[in-house]
Amino acid sequence: MRTVWVGFWRYWLHQKMGWEVRGSLDAYPQTLKVIIGPSDNPLAAGVIRVWRRGWKFQDNRDVWVLSSGELTEQKLAQKLNSEVSQGSWVVPIGVDLTRLKINIHTPFHRSAHPERDAAYIARYFDYHRKRI
Repeated sequence: MRTVWVGFWRYWLHQKMGWEVRGSLDAYPQTLKVIIGPSDNPLAAGVIRVWRRGWKFQDNRDVWVLSSGELTEQKLAQKLNSEVSQGSWVVPIGVDLTRLKINIHTPFHRSAHPERDAAYIARYFDYHRKRI
């Protein structure tokens, strides 16, 4: 029953509401640190919740759903330094409310310099945050 329910909501999200997903996580069975944002808007939070239920490897995903305030370079650097080991896979996912798109970045390894990774991820989310 869960599969039918998830299929219905994903159908509604794509076909009826017009949302598009650019990229895929289904090709990556390894453990990923997924950073989704910005989730300030209730519509974005609902879309993220529905979309996440259809992931293929849900057990291998450690997900952070962050608001705009948490997507600053300093806060991301703190989180990356304390919670993500060097060499782990990181995937930023941006939610674009004006264009109705979920943009999945290609997974990359966290480097030895979390401040550089945080700066890159913050710039990636700045693009999506400016549209809200």
